[in-house]
Amino acid sequence: GVIKKAFSLEGNQKEDFEAIAIAGNDIYLMASDGKLFRFREVADGQQVTFIMFDTGLGKECEFESLTYESDSTRLLMVCKRLLDKQSPKELRIYRMPLPLNRATFTETRVPIKDVVGQNKWKNFRPSDITIDPFTRNYVIISSHEKGLVVLSPDGEVLRSVPLPGDHRQAEGVAITKDTLLLISDESNVRPAMISVYKWQP
Repeated sequence: GVIKKAFSLEGNQKEDFEAIAIAGNDIYLMASDGKLFRFREVADGQQVTFIMFDTGLGKECEFESLTYESDSTRLLMVCKRLLDKQSPKELRIYRMPLPLNRATFTETRVPIKDVVGQNKWKNFRPSDITIDPFTRNYVIISSHEKGLVVLSPDGEVLRSVPLPGDHRQAEGVAITKDTLLLISDESNVRPAMISVYKWQP
């Protein structure tokens, strides 16, 4: 729990930052409107220069989820909320090969009814995504539905279950190489916390 280092982006940034991912030496911060800020680690107390890339997806989606898929060298962004009310109910994942270029984006769409499965959820609004280091499947959590979904990279729903434990506002997920599932909760009545579970790939 000891802070080793703290640094900030150059200037007075007002973006609604929702997620972070590391790809090699580059760090990416994602804003809720789909903008990506790329920079590298600097010394404690410094401000760092950055390059901002506007994905242009802010008119389609509100985002909270970002991860780096190292074996395909691409970033994954998951839409939390579709802004077009006429859009079909679906889970939408955008894949962005590095270096970033709008022309190379691809997407996967999964009907919400397949994501919900046998659960009583009316929707599924992703709050974070990670990649299972053993299977390379996508593990997505939702704070609102208190749910966890596992998808194959092709979009097949492999598991759709309630989150383990008691989570007031689960906003982050990670899986370690020694089979631990980490779920982080924002401060919400209780202090911010990280819960640790055994992960079964």
